[in-house]
Amino acid sequence: MQFEASITLRVRFLSCLLLVAGACITVSASAADAASAGRIKVEQVCSNCHGLDGQAASAGNSALSPTLTAQSKDYLVSRLKDYRTGKRQNPQMNFVAQMISEQDIENVAAWYAGLKIELSGNLDAADDDLQPGARAGKAKVEQLCQHCHGLDGQAVTGSTEIPIPDLSGQPRPYIVERLEAYRAGSIQQAQMTPIAKSLSDADIDNVADWYSGISVKVLDFNQ
Repeated sequence: MQFEASITLRVRFLSCLLLVAGACITVSASAADAASAGRIKVEQVCSNCHGLDGQAASAGNSALSPTLTAQSKDYLVSRLKDYRTGKRQNPQMNFVAQMISEQDIENVAAWYAGLKIELSGNLDAADDDLQPGARAGKAKVEQLCQHCHGLDGQAVTGSTEIPIPDLSGQPRPYIVERLEAYRAGSIQQAQMTPIAKSLSDADIDNVADWYSGISVKVLDFNQ
């Protein structure tokens, strides 16, 4: 009887393992399918401004278009839904976000979030080798920004309850425009508004110099 009970328990244990393995394979396949569908939607709707690889500088309208490469899926979904509902205002993005479905939003986010990157640029330079603006920006980032955005511009997971954007490699004009908008109150956010209000014009320029000077290379990307 003990032998039969042991065999039964082993069979049940193996069955559970198989079920878990099957679930993992299904989740992985679903994630891959979402990213593939997202790539198609990005090619149709997003790539003109943000680039298929998420590098805004590779697209036509780059000056105020943020880099989306490897941004967290939660952040991208949150922002697109904010544009779709009108919580965040931008005439072009409000229109685009209303054109696409809830599933499209999930898929586009899966595509951009799944891109792999390598960072260099300002991160590889000694402080004495940095341009004065970037050096001052690094010091300001260490004081105010790195707790949430990281010194390398990569969002710190769990630092807040809301999704946080990566800032590494963002176009300099985009960073300046966003910080000025938070400072002026045209964009309201409980954490960013008071921080931006504490920044001078020079601080904003310097922070933008630091983060925009971090190079983002997309790895294993097949155009």
